[in-house]
Amino acid sequence: MKNSIQLAILGMAIALSSCIKDKSVVKPIEPDAQVQTQVDDNNKLKEEDDAVNNELRDAIDKIGSISGARMAADTVKVWCGCSVDSVNLASKEVTFNFDGKTYCGNPSRIRSGKIIVKLVKGQKWRDANAVLGITFQNFKVTRFDPGRSWTFNGYKTLENVYGTGLTRYINFYAGVDSLSFRERARDIDVAFLPAQATIPFNFKYSIARKTVYYRKSKAGALRTFFKANGDTAAFGLTNLDSWGKNRFGNDFTNNFVSPWQSDDYCLFWRPNSGEYVHKSNGNTVSVTLGVDPDGMPRTGDCGYGWKLNWTAASGTTGQKVYSY
Repeated sequence: MKNSIQLAILGMAIALSSCIKDKSVVKPIEPDAQVQTQVDDNNKLKEEDDAVNNELRDAIDKIGSISGARMAADTVKVWCGCSVDSVNLASKEVTFNFDGKTYCGNPSRIRSGKIIVKLVKGQKWRDANAVLGITFQNFKVTRFDPGRSWTFNGYKTLENVYGTGLTRYINFYAGVDSLSFRERARDIDVAFLPAQATIPFNFKYSIARKTVYYRKSKAGALRTFFKANGDTAAFGLTNLDSWGKNRFGNDFTNNFVSPWQSDDYCLFWRPNSGEYVHKSNGNTVSVTLGVDPDGMPRTGDCGYGWKLNWTAASGTTGQKVYSY
């Protein structure tokens, strides 16, 4: 588990397609391009948030004075393009500084700014219900597919629900136990800069999410699986995962109908199943993850992409399938 949604979606225009040669056959009504872009951005944002959590936990596990791991001295597995400032380690705080020039990961990205991590609850991070406080200071992620960036400023917490002691880790890798983490954030500032743009869109982003990691057999080997679900009830919704103000200044919500699920075989950022609903400005969008090219549930090991179904405030509907 060492390697291991939440932006706005709408403000749309809808157009009926003209009939093709056989007038009894009508092209599907497709979402406006803006809808595709924002749903895709929404998924990418969750991917980056998950990536931060995974790498952060991996790094903190190596710092014995915070994690509680038994080691002769504190060691840190440095993130790609990152250096560690441990001057406040006595207070169980470390700062990760990103160089803004090193290409990292799959998909490729560059990160700059800093993330400050402090143990704010519990004696050690490996204990059940221990909590890390995570502060983003101009933490910028630039993606190259096809070139867009998010800059985060704000604070969130990450709770180690079951704990990650040695026995649980051994059982986890054996496929017996699971690992779980609860995330909370309120009004994180995000500046989103689309490809070829010079002025970013700004929005507010809050999170209530629970993630679970477990292992089971797939494609002839024991694989690590990831599941995420909304973790609160508000605004008349259950399984609420994220909410805030989108790039157009409209309030939005994202709640899960079924959990986001992926694995290390198909890559964590390419979910195999799940469904969430986005609501904003009177419009409702349902995003089904891990479908085949026809928008049906996948039949192979990995999903092809995601399907978008939407209902505009006017009542008009549309559907389209997009590849990852």
